[in-house]
Amino acid sequence: MKVVVDANIIISGLRFGGKPRSILELANRGDLEGFTSNEAMDEVEATLMKKFGVLTPEWLVIAEALRDSLTVIPTQKLLSVPKLRDKRDLHILAAATHCLADCIVSGDKDLLVLGEYKNIQIMKVNDFFEQYHP
Repeated sequence: MKVVVDANIIISGLRFGGKPRSILELANRGDLEGFTSNEAMDEVEATLMKKFGVLTPEWLVIAEALRDSLTVIPTQKLLSVPKLRDKRDLHILAAATHCLADCIVSGDKDLLVLGEYKNIQIMKVNDFFEQYHP
């Protein structure tokens, strides 16, 4: 199964554990194919440094571990998704389209409100576990 995770799932998994961390662990073990976008990685880096005081050397270790677990999709361009409320989320939809994802796991309400994009489900982390990993 191919799963795209956005920055908030990665940050939650790294900092707080729980089901977001379980998704990262499933990807690390190869129990699912995990993907994210370059932009999501940039957002993770900025948030960890700004809000959590992570320094550059620590970030480099974290980024390497994430890249061992998740395939980072280079920037892909989507022209427009009219129903998307926040155009800054286009990169997640583009990454999901590029890797032919089965679903996107997110906590972002602007993505979740779509429900799906091009037959790719967009779901909360709890819904992912209820549907795919009970």
